[in-house]
Amino acid sequence: MRFLSLLLLLVALQDPAKDLKSKDVQKRLAAVDALGADEKGEKALLGVLKDKREDWEVQVEAAKVLAQHGSAAATDELVKQAYDAPIRMLRLAAARTLGKLAPKAGAEALLKKANGDSAFAALESLEALLGETQEPLELKGLEKLIEKAKEPAVRAAAARVLVHSHRADRAAVLAKLLASGSIAQRCAALEVCCADPRADCADALAAFLGKPGISDLSERRGERALAAALGAAPAAGLDVLRPLASAKDGAVSARAARCIEQLPSAFAGTLRLASLAPCFEHKDAGARAAAAHALVVLAAQGAARARGLFEGDREARVRLAALESWAALAPEADEDFGKSLCARLPVEDDATVRERIAVHLGRKGLLAAVEPLSRALEDAQWGVAVCAAVSLGQTQTGPAVERLTRLLRESKDWKLRGAAAAGLGQSYVMACLVPLAEALSDPDKSVAATAQAYLVSLTLQPLPPKPEAWKDWLSKNASKLELHDPKSRDAIAQRERERGTFVDSRARDLELTRVFKDLALFVLDSRGDHIQTSLARLEIQHTLVQAGKVNEFALQPDALFVANCTGEIEAQDVERLAWFVRAGGHLFGSCWALTETIDRIAPGVIHKAETASEVLDHVPAMPADATSPFLEGVFGRDVQPIYELEGAHLIEVQDPERAHVLVDSPLCAEHWGSGNLAAWFPVGHGLILDSVNHFEAQGLELAEGLKTREDRQAYALDHMGLAWADLRATKDEKFWDNSLRASEKIADLSVFRLVTNFVERWRIEVGR
Repeated sequence: MRFLSLLLLLVALQDPAKDLKSKDVQKRLAAVDALGADEKGEKALLGVLKDKREDWEVQVEAAKVLAQHGSAAATDELVKQAYDAPIRMLRLAAARTLGKLAPKAGAEALLKKANGDSAFAALESLEALLGETQEPLELKGLEKLIEKAKEPAVRAAAARVLVHSHRADRAAVLAKLLASGSIAQRCAALEVCCADPRADCADALAAFLGKPGISDLSERRGERALAAALGAAPAAGLDVLRPLASAKDGAVSARAARCIEQLPSAFAGTLRLASLAPCFEHKDAGARAAAAHALVVLAAQGAARARGLFEGDREARVRLAALESWAALAPEADEDFGKSLCARLPVEDDATVRERIAVHLGRKGLLAAVEPLSRALEDAQWGVAVCAAVSLGQTQTGPAVERLTRLLRESKDWKLRGAAAAGLGQSYVMACLVPLAEALSDPDKSVAATAQAYLVSLTLQPLPPKPEAWKDWLSKNASKLELHDPKSRDAIAQRERERGTFVDSRARDLELTRVFKDLALFVLDSRGDHIQTSLARLEIQHTLVQAGKVNEFALQPDALFVANCTGEIEAQDVERLAWFVRAGGHLFGSCWALTETIDRIAPGVIHKAETASEVLDHVPAMPADATSPFLEGVFGRDVQPIYELEGAHLIEVQDPERAHVLVDSPLCAEHWGSGNLAAWFPVGHGLILDSVNHFEAQGLELAEGLKTREDRQAYALDHMGLAWADLRATKDEKFWDNSLRASEKIADLSVFRLVTNFVERWRIEVGR
């Protein structure tokens, strides 16, 4: 007890300011935290900010903790850091503290610095400051800056600050900015409305969404902003949406439907359905499809309305959207859902809808689906037959296994045999094992590889792909074997990440090793991009595939295929890859692969946007759907990814109900007329993801304006999410003196994180 008292006394007597001189950065960080809790710690913390030799993380923490007991005396130094600090994280941390300590003085000082080379940094910090205060601030000169600044990024940043700073008359300011022809300025203004919704802006937002021909980037933000504005005063109802929903222009009516889909839960389902009514009756299929898609948030009421549209609408696009909503809402054992789909499958005239019906009939225990799925094996469109075969196995019924076994043994079409093997592998019925073992001798490599992949998955035995070896093992062990549907396994393990970025490279490598462990990964060797370089650096096993020779590789659907830019596959590759995805594979493409691979195997969903010239640019990337789990870790706080566009094929969405845009760039749209950077969509049992930049050519090698090692280190922190620990471990290395050498050591993994999220969630879903 006496020892404990002495220890506490020593701790109490310790001066944290002394630890600021420690060589141990962790001690300095602890000292900064301790000083933040001390009313007398301000002077020491300001000293940390002024010390140019200090570790940047320590300075960021000092700027943050000053908000606890700092005073107006800290204003000058915080202002200086907010526009002139070498890293973005420090600038924004200082600005947020200014917003708490001295918002008026800080805002006026930053506005004066909004010119020349520091203009963008000052405006970005000024908006961060505004986010921390409700104090009314009169900021003069922003309108002139919006009009006269040379850089579109500066004009857009000024627009954000202008909207954010105007609280009493925001609606009028917003309306003026939305009348601008600048996509970047419109998006900037709308983003503020999304983050800081105001009910009095609803009319201005609705008027904007009523305009024809606005860009899809502005459209997305406008719909989200209007939904948020209505959510700020739910008692006011949804009358403001009536003119939009009833508009003659189908694109305008569709915007109302998408806005209703994004409304907060305070709005009752009956009110939402009533507001969607004009969209359901619209002559334009796009409006009806958007309304059908919006039903996904309406539980039982939405399911009933979706069923009606699925069974009765004249347009395939609407039926498809309604089917997806109904499938998302229908419980696993919903008999009415299964009966309706079983009845519709043989009479549906659209092949894509038939594919999706077949996919959704793959429900565990749905015995009624066996007969219609079996008939669909003879569909004139082989894609439907492939989806049906896989779904037969997913019903996990004895009759389905019997039908698939015959198909695997008797079909002359490798595509059906391969799909039968994939279906059997997902049946979790003991009778599937011997047929799969026999299929190892199939003359088609994909069929044999599919059988082997599922045999290993079902038994956890790494036996060689030889029928005799498997039959011998099964004869001895089948009686002791139990097959369990892995979908019942625990969900996502906690990741070793901090603020959306990996804690350090070791944690990252452990994470990626786990996610990609034992994954069959095929990479198209191409001219423009080389993801295999990143894979090799991370020691991720993969197989290089050459165009025209995909048939020669053991491509099976429990796998990932990456189409490097330029993605120029041969005619004989198209069918193989189209089968791969429909049978359950994931295909990711970069840049030209959108046109040369994706649009050839799954046309009609996304394609290349036409531009006046070749797209060569460096653009900031933004989350187009911040709620998507696929963006986890891609946009860390205060980390702004930069997409390097080297002859990029920007994405134009053809089917907005099927395509999910994940990443976009208003500044890219400002320059090139299109700004969609990454999007995904389901195809059969699989999925396709496209990113417009190269998986590999990201980061320091192509970044502009990096003259010093400190410039490169700052860029890696601010735009690549480099971990503090990795910066400290490499800070004195010579490779930082050269951008090319630094790029070989420090990788930009923003796009790779996107890929990792898809792979991880897919593997969790299927349990493999």
